[in-house]
Amino acid sequence: MKPGNYTIREESQLIIAFKYAKRLLQESKKPITIIVSKKKTQRSLNQNSYYWGVVLKVIGDELGYFPEELHHCFATKFLKKFIRMGTDDLETYRSTAKLSTVEFEEYLQQVRVFASTELDILVPLPNEVMDEDYL
Repeated sequence: MKPGNYTIREESQLIIAFKYAKRLLQESKKPITIIVSKKKTQRSLNQNSYYWGVVLKVIGDELGYFPEELHHCFATKFLKKFIRMGTDDLETYRSTAKLSTVEFEEYLQQVRVFASTELDILVPLPNEVMDEDYL
C-alpha cells in the first residue's frame, strides 16, 4: 500500500488501511494526515445522456445553438468558480464530469428552471422522455 485515496468497502480493508497508517506514522516520525469522508457517486451515464441528448438538444433546437455552446454557457452560469493565478482571479467552471449524482441533478434543475423562466422553453424531465430521437 502507498499514499493515496482508497475506497473502503469492508472492515478487512479498513484494518489494512489502519495498519498502513500506523506503520507510516512510526517510520516517518512526523504527523500524518488521515481524511475520512463518504464516497460520492459520480454523475451517472444516464444523467449525462439526458443532459446532452435532451436538455441541451431541446434548448439548442429552439435557440439555434450547438449543445457544446450551451454547455459552456450553463456551466459558466451555474458552476462558476475562480482560480487565483498570481494576483488575478480567473473565472472558470466546475466540470460536470466531476459532479456527484446529487450535484448533477441540482445543476440539471437549475438549467431546466432557467430554460423555463427565462427562455420560455419546457425541457422534459427524465421520466417524461419517450421520444427515442432524444437519446
